Amino acid sequence: MRLLRLLVLVCLSGTHAAAQAPGSCPTQIYFEFQVDAPASFRGDSSLHVVPVESRELSPPNLVQFTVDTTGLADSLSFKVLRASDRELIAGARAALRHWRFSPARVGSCAVRQLYQTPIAPGRRRSAI
Repeated sequence: MRLLRLLVLVCLSGTHAAAQAPGSCPTQIYFEFQVDAPASFRGDSSLHVVPVESRELSPPNLVQFTVDTTGLADSLSFKVLRASDRELIAGARAALRHWRFSPARVGSCAVRQLYQTPIAPGRRRSAI
């Protein structure tokens, strides 16, 4: 029994020590107000549906997802917060894998951030 307790304590203290190691970056998901530099949209290779800047208090189409530490949107975290155009929402879900972001930062660490954005139709690139 003592050996089991000792093993549990060693495992727990090792996990805690790894989480607190100097120079390590946090792994939690942050809200925009919790980071030093929030994630920002850099581009889209599809341009079918895009995140937009909006001053509206209640934009008609609003989605949420997590931007990871490499600037990619996590499609498994995609959630519709408000929808007036179901086709636009479906387009956003499909275009999400093409969207690129600058990751959020806490200090010098890139961190995951919960990202909420209104969406709008984009411009299709013409074939050349």
